[in-house]
Amino acid sequence: MTYFPYLVLAVTSVVAFMLPRGRDLAVPIALVPWWTLEVDFGLSVKVSEMLMALMIARHFNIGKLRIGSMPGVGYFATFMILSIVAAIVTIEYGPAVPQFAGGGVMRNGYGRVATTVFKSMILIGFIITISSCRHRLSPFELLKTYVYSCVALALLGIIQMAIFLTNGIDIFPIGMFLGEEFHRSGMLTIEGQSVLRVSSLGGEPKGLGQALALALCILMILSRRFGMSRWKHVGSAGLLSIVVLLTSS
Repeated sequence: MTYFPYLVLAVTSVVAFMLPRGRDLAVPIALVPWWTLEVDFGLSVKVSEMLMALMIARHFNIGKLRIGSMPGVGYFATFMILSIVAAIVTIEYGPAVPQFAGGGVMRNGYGRVATTVFKSMILIGFIITISSCRHRLSPFELLKTYVYSCVALALLGIIQMAIFLTNGIDIFPIGMFLGEEFHRSGMLTIEGQSVLRVSSLGGEPKGLGQALALALCILMILSRRFGMSRWKHVGSAGLLSIVVLLTSS
């Protein structure tokens, strides 16, 4: 099971590179809410982030990456600089990290700053890549891809809850691809009875709840742009709403 994220990365990378420029960006977008798909080699990296980095490299290699195409790039740069300064001041002059909050070198201190900057640069680079392709794809198509991906996660969440209620088995434990020692289930105790907090393949229940809530907002605002039928819109919105509640987030 620990090798499954690598398999997903390999397959989706091939799919992305087979698609024309612009449409290839939908592949990492589709995997953004699938937080369980990550690898840990001292630094925890999600499959979607690795795909973003690959797409940045692909578009840079063919000379189609235009930093100036991104609106407000100066604001992003200012935000990054201020964030790094604030992090350094906090580390040097802020309170010491409690013992219980310890971890690896990348969890706290300058290691955490370095990893956060690295991941932020991937995200900003991917936004620049999208901006560079704005004449070849519609941003609404990328948002639609994200919503449909969240609907698929929500369906898996319904299956997860149904099996738990029937057999008491959590088929999608948190950390399921990191090794058995990392397996756990998000539980909520109501009147002495334990109830599963649905996580699907969205990582922590709160992570799934955030992803689905965002998809629900996008769906409510842009449903006409998506060209969805009324029944598909109502069904998708209802499913997302139910599973958001089932995450108990």
